[in-house]
Amino acid sequence: MPTVTPELLAELSAIHARVVAAHRDLDQAMRAARTREHELVPELEAYDLLALPNTNDQIASITYRFRERLIRIAEAQFSPSQSARFSIPRADITQAFPSNDSFDAAALWAHLEATYKPVAAKSAFADVARKLIDAFNLERNPKIERKGNALVLNKWVSCEKSFSGKTELSYHSAESVVQAFFALAGFAEWAGASHVAAQIRAYLNRTHFHHLEIASRERVTLAAGELEVITFQTRFEFRFGGALATQLPIFVGQFARKVA
Repeated sequence: MPTVTPELLAELSAIHARVVAAHRDLDQAMRAARTREHELVPELEAYDLLALPNTNDQIASITYRFRERLIRIAEAQFSPSQSARFSIPRADITQAFPSNDSFDAAALWAHLEATYKPVAAKSAFADVARKLIDAFNLERNPKIERKGNALVLNKWVSCEKSFSGKTELSYHSAESVVQAFFALAGFAEWAGASHVAAQIRAYLNRTHFHHLEIASRERVTLAAGELEVITFQTRFEFRFGGALATQLPIFVGQFARKVA
């Protein structure tokens, strides 16, 4: 992502202004040409040989794209981590900047920094907590199981037989398991275990969960002593150790009331 500087903002505003002016000039030229066309061949007027574009719609689209670039830069810079992404409500931006043909990059960036940067981390981790609570049904059953020195969360899944007779994750469960892993990566970032989050992301990148064959009691170690997964045909058992085991109840307790 580029570094946002006053010079960058000024240049973006200038480029937008030039593009809008060019579209306005083109609109005038097209209207003049069409008027002359109709004067020269009035019998063909109904065919609109020179069709006019909707200039206002084109400019609105251009303005949206210019704003969207800054918004995405802000989301990337304000997000607390790679696995906990902050999202800016687009409807709020439309309300704050209702004009479709003006783009003041400096004003938009100042608004983004003042409005969203102070709350970005809290909002992003609250969203992670919401996904974690949904994934492991913690709203109904907030008690976290302990097995020995490990804390355990169960992710219930369904499997189905493939044409080849293999036992595979159902499509819905595959999607749900992926979302659970993403949420856990965000939690790991919050807990200061960025290396665990990186291992989760790497595991997601190399594992195709759709049509994943499930072997009961297969153990996947993502971070030795910190996170491992044991697969069953009805559930995935996530075991947390070390700092993650200490931080998990704190994370859920801190955010659960806010997202329930």
